[in-house]
Amino acid sequence: MKSNQKKVYVSLLLFLLFGCLWMTYNIHYLKIKQLDPSYPLIIDVSASVDGYLSIKNLLITYIIPLLLFYRFFIEDEHPHIIVRLKSRIDMFRRRTIQVFISSFIFALSILLINFAAVFLFDRFHFISSNYWNLSLLNLALLTCIYFSIGLLYYFIFDYSNSIIATAATFGDLVLERNNEDSE
Repeated sequence: MKSNQKKVYVSLLLFLLFGCLWMTYNIHYLKIKQLDPSYPLIIDVSASVDGYLSIKNLLITYIIPLLLFYRFFIEDEHPHIIVRLKSRIDMFRRRTIQVFISSFIFALSILLINFAAVFLFDRFHFISSNYWNLSLLNLALLTCIYFSIGLLYYFIFDYSNSIIATAATFGDLVLERNNEDSE
């Protein structure tokens, strides 16, 4: 079982990573905001082509941290865990729940950084807009997308492990037959 302290450290590291990425992607817009205080930063930060919440970043750049996040948050299949569960379906159900919770935490961390930074740098437009409702909708959508990616990742992971196990068993049988024939 993964320790809760390790999960907290990974979450803090993730917040730090996303905070740095937010500043990196939006430094140009922050400079414009300094020159023109009436500039609606909230629009460009949230809907930019190359910004923090761009489709490219959400679906390409953040996938590697997502897969690493899964490795730290989802319990490995140790034999004592597999034996405790009644069936393989219980194991898949448990992992599916863990993937969903991890996807939710990952999406929430992305959006909390954006939410806090937009509030900090563009408080007037943040309060006057309906940003809270849009962020909740974005959270639901990102959770579903990252949940689908997580299920696909673990499907490929299980499938590749079953191929390796099958090949190893077949190889062992072939070696055993060769040893019997040579004797």
